[in-house]
Amino acid sequence: MVVRLLLVLSLSFASLVSAQHKYEHTPKEERETTFEYSLLLGTSANKVKTLLDGGDQPPANTSDWTAAPFLGVGVHGNYGDHQNHQFGLVASYSTADGDALWSFRPLDYRYELFDSFRLKGFFGVARYDQATSAHGYYLGGGAEWRFAGDQLGIHIEAAYGDKIARDRVLPSDPPATGTPEIFYDIYLLNTYLAWYF
Repeated sequence: MVVRLLLVLSLSFASLVSAQHKYEHTPKEERETTFEYSLLLGTSANKVKTLLDGGDQPPANTSDWTAAPFLGVGVHGNYGDHQNHQFGLVASYSTADGDALWSFRPLDYRYELFDSFRLKGFFGVARYDQATSAHGYYLGGGAEWRFAGDQLGIHIEAAYGDKIARDRVLPSDPPATGTPEIFYDIYLLNTYLAWYF
């Protein structure tokens, strides 16, 4: 699992570096670029399904929907003749069913559909701090509305933590009948305010 996560991060970072390198070597008269940084603050509604035996059986447990704080930081570059494409990185913190959830999105893309309104999609990895740490993929999409001279933005996004896994190493863990891992599917609805600078 760790090797797969490292591979995802390496490939994603290499793609961003390649795109940036190509853009930087385009003649200046043919391009324009700006970068912006952001601080994110809001809430996350989430639900967690606990899966045993590789997820082939019904969930062993499904939590209620709970609310949690959402905090994050990001950096994005603006590309395109009209700077309507944004590629960047986002790191965030929240909780799911009371346990810490960290995410890193090495691929965070936004497209300005029209003035002040953007559609977005992202892919990355997550760490879920259970009794032992669980790791897995994290993806989603949403929309953003900018205001206050593009210095503030309201984001609404749906995210999914896919089969976030940890090994069964604790005496209290249920016995393994199929896979030695316990999986968590995490469903999130994030709403937050972004400040750009």
